[in-house]
Amino acid sequence: MDEWRIDLMTLLDEGGAFDGAPSGLRDRFRVGRRWLYVAIDVATRCILSMRLCENPTPEDAVRSLELITVDKTAISDAAGCESPWDQFGGFGALLSDQGPSFVSDLFRTAVTDLGATVETPPAGLAEMRATVERVFRTFGVQLMPWLSGRTFSNVVERGDYPSEALAVFTDDELTEILVRYVVDG
Repeated sequence: MDEWRIDLMTLLDEGGAFDGAPSGLRDRFRVGRRWLYVAIDVATRCILSMRLCENPTPEDAVRSLELITVDKTAISDAAGCESPWDQFGGFGALLSDQGPSFVSDLFRTAVTDLGATVETPPAGLAEMRATVERVFRTFGVQLMPWLSGRTFSNVVERGDYPSEALAVFTDDELTEILVRYVVDG
């Protein structure tokens, strides 16, 4: 399990603020980048959880944990997926980095309450979490180039591309895109 600052500028709306608004109205709102929690089963390569958030917090990490344990077919149905997102279950060990959300007492207690352990490899060794890191790379290379407002993986790649000016997706739209990519992709 890990968190990723998404390579995309989005419209930072709260709770459907743009629902029914004229399309030109979106230009007046603030834009920024969101974070994404992802949990993946290393054995099957099934993504068991995704959660979009403004900034990583222990509370969001715990909410992402919950998604691992439940059937997410209702989520895939709401996103208009052709397939169900029915992968879920328990786990014995959770591997994460040493980010503040994952080393918090709240998160560690939640993992323990699920009957599992948290393993955190040494800092700076992303290759020890290669499976989830590869998911983020795949999102960045295969999905983000199709979306308006992408930020690229660094400023040199970005060049003079006007990411902020081209931000068009809300949180709900981005969530739908990510779910459809994972479930039907």
